[in-house]
Amino acid sequence: MTAVWMAVDGGQSTTRARASWTDADIETVGFVHTSDGARIITQQVAALLAALPPAPAPVQRLVVGHTGLPVDGRARDSLAADLVAADLAREVLVAPDEVVAHAGAFAGRPGVVNAVGTGTVTLGVDGAGNGRRVDGWGYLFGDAGSAFSIGRAALDAGLRSADGRGPASELEELAAVEFGAHLRDATWDLYADDRRVDRVARFAPTVIATAGRDAVAARIVEDAGREIARSCAAALHDLDGVDEVAIVGRLVTPGSALDVAIRRELAERAPEARLVAPLGGPLDGAAWIAHSGPSLYRQLVHRRESSE
Repeated sequence: MTAVWMAVDGGQSTTRARASWTDADIETVGFVHTSDGARIITQQVAALLAALPPAPAPVQRLVVGHTGLPVDGRARDSLAADLVAADLAREVLVAPDEVVAHAGAFAGRPGVVNAVGTGTVTLGVDGAGNGRRVDGWGYLFGDAGSAFSIGRAALDAGLRSADGRGPASELEELAAVEFGAHLRDATWDLYADDRRVDRVARFAPTVIATAGRDAVAARIVEDAGREIARSCAAALHDLDGVDEVAIVGRLVTPGSALDVAIRRELAERAPEARLVAPLGGPLDGAAWIAHSGPSLYRQLVHRRESSE
């Protein structure tokens, strides 16, 4: 067990931090993907540490779970080394966001987690620590079922309704309220906004809440639920001895239209699956690894330690 630790969960909407020496989590803006992401992550983590109350001793372990990690494993190792070189902690563990989501949901037990937020990614881990990642390809090429995908589909439906290219839908009016009274002008504002992905994703809860009274919204939410279930089933089918599935993220609330759609599709595609309540969220998972060590996730994290 590590006494003095810090955990970071970096997402596209918010980045949050927790430390062993204070009860209050802190939060800052989310991550915008850029070619200089590693430097930005290092600066962001340093700023979060500086914003916390002073630690009683040097930080022994820092865990950074982040959506903006470089794809290449060597680049992730380099990021971990940069965080050590910045004197942020004696030991640094860098993990993709799906790994800390899994640790939050299962605390080192085998299972499949779908982390759905602005984006979405699924990770299955078996008892030997083998991982099976599904989707998480970003808003341009994947993230099927994510808040962004729901918001984008709803904005598209609102524009189709306004143009007369599609069925009339309450989403036209709701999109105008969300993005601006002149919906056509609002789309150009979004194109010019660096945080357009986050803004579109924030429309998703409204779409889900509207699904019970609007057929177009219902179809969008049903499609999202199917996509999430497909990802979970794909991970399950590639792992032996794994049957538990947890959905992590504030977008999926018990009994909501999205929750019902996920359960229906998962029961059809993977009858052996058992949906379980997650123990916690991604920040809880980063904190669990920071306190307990990588355990089941040893093969899935990138570790560097100070030589001093």
